[in-house]
Amino acid sequence: MDKRITIGIPVYNGEKYLLESLESVAKQTIKVDEIVISDNHSTDNTADLIKQFSKEHPELKIRVHRNSETIDVDKNFNKCIELCTGDYLILLGADDRLKPDTVERHLSEFSKRPDLALVGGLFDTINLDGKITNIAPNEGTVIFEKGDILSFMKKTGFYMQHATIMFNMKYTRNIGYFDLLGIAPDERFNVKHLVKYPIAQIREGIIESRIHEGQVTNLERLRFNDKLLHFKANLDMAKYESTPQRRKMLQKLLKEWIAGQCISIGRKVWKNYGEYGIALKYWNYGIKQSPKNLITKHFWKTIALSVLHR
Repeated sequence: MDKRITIGIPVYNGEKYLLESLESVAKQTIKVDEIVISDNHSTDNTADLIKQFSKEHPELKIRVHRNSETIDVDKNFNKCIELCTGDYLILLGADDRLKPDTVERHLSEFSKRPDLALVGGLFDTINLDGKITNIAPNEGTVIFEKGDILSFMKKTGFYMQHATIMFNMKYTRNIGYFDLLGIAPDERFNVKHLVKYPIAQIREGIIESRIHEGQVTNLERLRFNDKLLHFKANLDMAKYESTPQRRKMLQKLLKEWIAGQCISIGRKVWKNYGEYGIALKYWNYGIKQSPKNLITKHFWKTIALSVLHR
């Protein structure tokens, strides 16, 4: 398959882990054609580390864009899409690592189904020291045919970690950019692809994703009003289903998903940040979405554990 591969890395103050991410790109079994870095006006040594890496890897084409000021995360992701010149694109987190065969695995799936708009996957988790803390199960590859949002929701909960995804830019350029709601725009971005084209998920850990409390996804939980907009936007995805019956089924699933998210997030902001008022807001909103969650053992266990950690 003679296609150009771009790795896009949106980064802000990434000096701790950026070199690990870049080295994982350099070690790919199939060489990438370019690395595009969108530096979100970093104030640490990010720029110097990129220069150091470039000198050590002259075989790699690296293009760096630096924003004149710090912009929202989703806008910086869009900047990487805008700068991409390849046929395929992976948006790699500046604290995540590709496995040596990540690009090869993606291209293998595209060779079987050239009509796929994107191929995602699962991820293994690593800690601050780069040690593996959890390995994803191996369940083969699942294809979601055009418009089958209901199956995608049931299998993935709308979530595919962005660094696991390789986008077919032929189709992504038709879809456009991430929305600018500020929280988890990749969930809706993936569905926007599925509305028009088939997509796939490799049900196996194809990257290594670093989990830590300071990352954006954890801090987003404190922004209740923004998170609410995110939930409502995801709920709106039901309108893309093909029949009234399937739309109703998907909406029900989405409400149950939101309720589950709210219970879990409420516990985390209570336990990890001591934000009891925000936790109660999440639980209240979750119960309104799916009242049956009020009487589950899981909900009351969550409440009890939250109180104990107060």
